[in-house]
Amino acid sequence: MLAIGKSMAIKSTQLRSEQATLKGQLAQQAYIFNSDNEGDKYDNDIFNGLYYAIKEFGDPLVESLGGHEKGIRAVASSSTGNLIFTSDTQGKILKWSIQGVNRVADTIIQARPDHLIRSIDVTSTNSQLVAAGEFPKTDGLSYVEVFDVMSGTKKELNGFDGDVWNVMVAPDDQSFYALDGAGKSIKQSDFNTVNTVVNASVRLNDIALSEDGKYMVGAGNNGKVYLFDIANAYSESVIYDNRVKILNIAISSDNEIGIGDENGIIKLFELFGNGNTTRLVGHSSPIEDIKYSTDGRFIASAARDKTVRLWNRTNLTAQPITLDDHPDWVFTVAFSPDNSQVLAGTKEQIVRAWPTDIEVMADKICSKIDGNMSQDEWDTYVAEDIDYEKTCKQYEEGE
Repeated sequence: MLAIGKSMAIKSTQLRSEQATLKGQLAQQAYIFNSDNEGDKYDNDIFNGLYYAIKEFGDPLVESLGGHEKGIRAVASSSTGNLIFTSDTQGKILKWSIQGVNRVADTIIQARPDHLIRSIDVTSTNSQLVAAGEFPKTDGLSYVEVFDVMSGTKKELNGFDGDVWNVMVAPDDQSFYALDGAGKSIKQSDFNTVNTVVNASVRLNDIALSEDGKYMVGAGNNGKVYLFDIANAYSESVIYDNRVKILNIAISSDNEIGIGDENGIIKLFELFGNGNTTRLVGHSSPIEDIKYSTDGRFIASAARDKTVRLWNRTNLTAQPITLDDHPDWVFTVAFSPDNSQVLAGTKEQIVRAWPTDIEVMADKICSKIDGNMSQDEWDTYVAEDIDYEKTCKQYEEGE
């Protein structure tokens, strides 16, 4: 029954648009077979069947976010409220809010061709947004932009060394950190002044903050993970050696560290654990980004193989869901504020959106189709020796 369910889900993704009702029926029945027979809750084929079905019906849950003219390198979600912020390689920043069932964009700042934004972050009050990247320089020094989200007014904080690769607002909203100096310097700002707090011993490709703001970790270009103890004058120590260049690093709310390396491997270990490591294998090229959902359920990763993968933390031995209905590179991933969606900034000037809750997708199908399969359709697409059942209980058999 599980095999038949997977087969139906795959078949549903191959049907044409004019067969949308049958596509939905097969995807939903595949989900029912998988659930009734205790299949993997996040089976990739079952997920794709439901996803492409609700996408065919134009459901807002899978609607991409447009409004940009260049590739999107940074996406940030608010920790309170339901706002999403996106920025591109020409300096444009949008704020997305919910109106009805759709997300609607307000422009924080229009495009500026000399501002390639690489990283953005927002305070928990949604009052200030920090943006950084490849900005105009004077004598090698650059700046970070701080926007008042409500008014759109901007100020520039000077004193940053060259391009700024990453910015992170501290949990208390009183300061933010920036990785600059070609990955050798970490600066802290109270939104008014700028001070260097770390002169790293090696180049860091990425940094991340623990949820309590007490620790910072860095992804070393030499393959090592560095811990900076903020309360102890940012004292530096090595807590893991990957032996392969690390490109990205993230910390979950329960202090698990995830790293992504240039071979496309993701590794997980506890910040203060026993050294045990979990390997996540699936990507075939260097990792571009890695993020934890704030509810601790998922890890999202993007790689240069042009795919996003969604890993279920309660069953990491299962294959991840592969999200690949986009033609080009994915630069960054994030979760929506309520963790109901994975968001991916792409080279194709849009932010792709995928649901994370397979039950929510399944609950939508029967409201979007107008009946059940006929007996002939059941025999063709399910099996002649499996008793017919109604996929959607509100409709009659074969209606």
